[in-house]
Amino acid sequence: MSVYALTGLIFSIPISKWIEKIRMRRFLIISLCSMLLGNILSLYKPETGWYILAGRTLEGFSYTVLAITGPVIANRYAPKAYLPLVISLTAIWIPIGQLAATGITPFILSRFHWQGLWWVSIILTLLMMIWTIINPMLINSNKQVKKRSEQRNDITVSKFKQRSLLTASVIFMLWSTQYIAYMTWLPLYFIEHLGFSLGESLTGYMLPVILIIIFNILTGVAIRNGISVGTLLVMGLILQASAWWLIPLTDSGLSGILSLILYGIAAGIIATSLFAMPNTIMGKTGASAVAFGYIMTGRNIGVFIGPILLGQLYLFGSGWSSISPVFALITSLAVFAGWILFRRLKVELV
Repeated sequence: MSVYALTGLIFSIPISKWIEKIRMRRFLIISLCSMLLGNILSLYKPETGWYILAGRTLEGFSYTVLAITGPVIANRYAPKAYLPLVISLTAIWIPIGQLAATGITPFILSRFHWQGLWWVSIILTLLMMIWTIINPMLINSNKQVKKRSEQRNDITVSKFKQRSLLTASVIFMLWSTQYIAYMTWLPLYFIEHLGFSLGESLTGYMLPVILIIIFNILTGVAIRNGISVGTLLVMGLILQASAWWLIPLTDSGLSGILSLILYGIAAGIIATSLFAMPNTIMGKTGASAVAFGYIMTGRNIGVFIGPILLGQLYLFGSGWSSISPVFALITSLAVFAGWILFRRLKVELV
C-alpha cells in the first residue's frame, strides 16, 4: 500500500514542474496509460510479489499525476468568485474515493474476488482516458496553458512564500500521518476492539467519511464568505487533536459515535483549508503546479509513514491503548505548525 505514497513522495515535485512544460492532455493520457499498465501487471501474476510491486508503482505514478493536475486545472479555470467552492470540491476526491471503494468492495469480493476491484479500476481508467481525449477544455487550452506557464516562469517566488509553502507541507505531512493511519486501521479497530461485525465496521467507517465530504463543502462556503483559511485550519486542527486525546474516554457507545463525528467534522475543515493554501499563499499570482507539488509531497510523506507507524505501535506496544497518545501528539504538533502559518499569513496579508 505504501508504495503509492513513496512514488508520490519521489515524483510530486518533478511532476509539478513537468506540468508547466508538457501539454496537459498529453500528460494526463500518459499517466492514465501508466495506471492501465499497472492494473494489468497486478492481475498478470499476482502470486509474484515483484509484479504486484511494479504494478502498484505504475499505479502510484498515475495517482500522483492526477492528484496534482486535478487541483491545478480546477484552480486555473474556476471563476474567481467560485474558487473557494471549487477548492472544496477538489478536496473531496479522497473521501469520495473511500466511500466508493467501501460501497462496492463487499459486492465485488463476493462475486469476483479481489481481482474484480482491479477490473473496475481498468474500466474506470479507460472511461477517464476517453473523457480526457474528447474533453474540449483540454483540447483547446494548450496555447493558454503555455502562455500562463511562460508568465509564471517570470514570477519570482519570495522567501516568505517558499517558507509558507514548506510550513503548509509540514502541516499536511503531520495531518496525513494521523488521518491515513486512522482511516486505514479503523475497520480493524471496530472488529477487534469493539467486537463489530464486518457490516457494522463498514457502516462505522463511512460515518466520518460522509461528514468529511459535508464539511469540505461547508468550509468552502465559509472561505467564500470571508472567513480566513488560516483561522479555519487552526480551528480544525484543534478539533482533530481533541478527538485523539479523548479516544480513551470515547471508545464505545454514544461517546464513540460522538468521537467519530468530531473527527469527521475536523478532517473536512482541515482538508479544504490545506487545499486552499497554495492560492492563499501565492496570492494574486495564483497557485502554480509547483505550489501544489509542495503540499502533495508533504501529504505523501504522511501517507507513507502513518499506517506503518500505527501498525508498529500496535505490534510492539500494548495494543490499541498505546496508539492514541502518539497520534494525539502528532496532531498537536500540526496545531502548533498551523498557528505559525496563521500568524505568518496574517502579518503578510495585513
